[in-house]
Amino acid sequence: MDHRRTPLRWVDGVIALVLGVVAFVVLWNTAVMGFARDESFYFRYSHIYQDWFSRVAQRTGDEAPGEGPLDRADVLSTWRENFEHPPLMKVLFGFSWRLLAERQRPLKVGPGARLTIVDLTESDGFEVDDEVELIPPTLIPEAPWDEDNRYGVPLPPERPAAFAVAVVASRTKNEAVLTMDGAALPQLEGTCRAPASPVRSAESRIETTAPWVVGCRAVAAGVLPEHQAMRLPTWVFFALLIAILYLFGTELFGRRAGLFAAVAFFWVPHHFFHGHLCTFDMPVTTMIVATTYTFWKSLHSRFWVYGTAVLWGLSLLTKLNGYFIPVPFVVAWLYPWLWDRTTSLVARVREHIAAGTLVSAHWRPAAQLGLVLGATLLVAFTLGKLPAVVVLLLGVALLPTRGSETRPFWPPMPAAFLWMLAIGLPMQFIFWPQMWFDTAENFGRYVSFHVGHVHYPQEYFGDLLNVPPFPVGYPFVMTLLTVPVPVQALMALGLVLLFVTHRRSVPVFERVLLFGSALLPIGIIALPSTPIFGGVKHWIATLAFGALIGGFAFEWLLVRTLDRMAARMGAGAARLLRNAAPIGLVALVTASGAVASVHSVAWGTGYWNELIGGTQGAADARMMRKFWGFGAGYAVDYVNAHAPRGATVAFHESTWDAHDWYQRAGLLREDLRWTRNPPSRCRPGDLFIFHHQGPMAQDEIAVRESFAVQGPVKTFALDGVPMVSIYRCGRRS
Repeated sequence: MDHRRTPLRWVDGVIALVLGVVAFVVLWNTAVMGFARDESFYFRYSHIYQDWFSRVAQRTGDEAPGEGPLDRADVLSTWRENFEHPPLMKVLFGFSWRLLAERQRPLKVGPGARLTIVDLTESDGFEVDDEVELIPPTLIPEAPWDEDNRYGVPLPPERPAAFAVAVVASRTKNEAVLTMDGAALPQLEGTCRAPASPVRSAESRIETTAPWVVGCRAVAAGVLPEHQAMRLPTWVFFALLIAILYLFGTELFGRRAGLFAAVAFFWVPHHFFHGHLCTFDMPVTTMIVATTYTFWKSLHSRFWVYGTAVLWGLSLLTKLNGYFIPVPFVVAWLYPWLWDRTTSLVARVREHIAAGTLVSAHWRPAAQLGLVLGATLLVAFTLGKLPAVVVLLLGVALLPTRGSETRPFWPPMPAAFLWMLAIGLPMQFIFWPQMWFDTAENFGRYVSFHVGHVHYPQEYFGDLLNVPPFPVGYPFVMTLLTVPVPVQALMALGLVLLFVTHRRSVPVFERVLLFGSALLPIGIIALPSTPIFGGVKHWIATLAFGALIGGFAFEWLLVRTLDRMAARMGAGAARLLRNAAPIGLVALVTASGAVASVHSVAWGTGYWNELIGGTQGAADARMMRKFWGFGAGYAVDYVNAHAPRGATVAFHESTWDAHDWYQRAGLLREDLRWTRNPPSRCRPGDLFIFHHQGPMAQDEIAVRESFAVQGPVKTFALDGVPMVSIYRCGRRS
């Protein structure tokens, strides 16, 4: 199979658009998981950043010196919140929330039927003269949610229809006062001050259960629940990534390869899960692939030079991973030249050894080579591996080779490198307000946080990994056991084809660029000192480039099978086979991943493939089945129906921020309070939501003793494997 770069046509743009739109629609309709630990933090910080943007928009210029939103005090107090991650995605999450979210806030009826919206911040809306709808309390459902629904998770209760409309008369920082038709006030006062209906006496209820999930609320119009609006930018980036993979794969290896790369990557269950969340992992993967694509294109077009620089700057504003993006670029640039110089030197040495003239005629080059190797070893033992690599590269560059008097030391440098430094690097400091003041100190804190990142425990074949050194094979084994087997097989075949059997059919630059970009993310995690929390999400980019490599194998298989079959058919039948069969084969190869992705989307990190026996096999092997605390989202319906009024519920691995946003979404009763761990001696009605994680097993033993029970009252499982259990205090007094 000869490699020829495939120029894009208008139809490829249409296909990429269709793939992206379909991916976005699928994500929109499957975002049913609970709130993960990290995204609950980003909900909060995105909201805080939007409050700052509101203050900037509302500034009058009359502020006292140093007290304006653009002055040092306000900028640092705002943007040092979550300083460990750049701002781009949090800003996008926040603007998406601000523009698209339907914001519901508590409505209080005070003396004289005074209507007040409470718990507001600057960016919540509800400005003076805004018209808002008023909705009655959301009742606790008569029956528990249907566990046989398509995802097996509780879905938000349907929003009650509005019973009145009011206008914002005045607004302070935290409250808004409403005015409305006086005739509707008696009904509103009765509805909002008393239960909308009597408490139902189901066996599972206790007398003190609250009558509703949330009381009367004022609603600012929007098209999405608040948490889904926060998540929407990730869906957009994931959809863009699918389109980019198609275009990149098409230009590299052909349209069929691009189609495989896009679809295969989308239907990896762990990717599919993370692609829904209000986090940075999928967006930064999109940035990595997009920057690599434009860098490759910049070698042939000046336009893409500037695109590469800007995209790299945006990558730096997305996550720390952006700093590693140029490494494969440099390797791909230097490798062919370094290989050529090295083979030239070896050839000359062999010639002179054969002629017996190595020492007598060329003692100087031999001495220089020995000097370079000796200096490399010395630096490796004294300063470390990285300085030794630099010494080796410089030394080889300066060694004389045949015709070296007419050849430059270095190959021509891609123009993108200079513009990445000139445009991309400054973007991090210009568009991150934290860097406007105390730049060196704040940048140092940012880097230091990641260099000294805390280690979170992971269960790995029964071992508790919580301090380094970690197994070098960890990320490779995790990939082997969490990616659908047919997709893995094609990725492996693609590597063999690219670097063994068909290496001459693809330029060495492109082979090294793809392999280096795939190896770097997973290679960093493989270092024994690198934190390994988070599972596969930290090397998603490896699988993106792996999908492109798998696309090369997919194209090779089609050439050897379908194209040969088509050559023996009539023109019409051959055209039909070439156009329809690849789509069918892509669907066939990715079908298992698609089914698993949708089946396990609510428990995305609980998916394991057939090589370990699925979710049950992974549990038997004592692998980490879930983390991040998103499982509490499936327990809220039971909690709403059984927790005493005003109770404090122990949410275990689910954060206070997640608890707050469950209440915003109308999923969790507004009277309930959060705590992480259950009390040492429980009271009747106390609840504990236990997340099944190997490192947390001791917590389950402790709660059985403190709650005086033999087991949970409710368990939520994936394929028979417990994920979340609810414990209820068994003491009578």
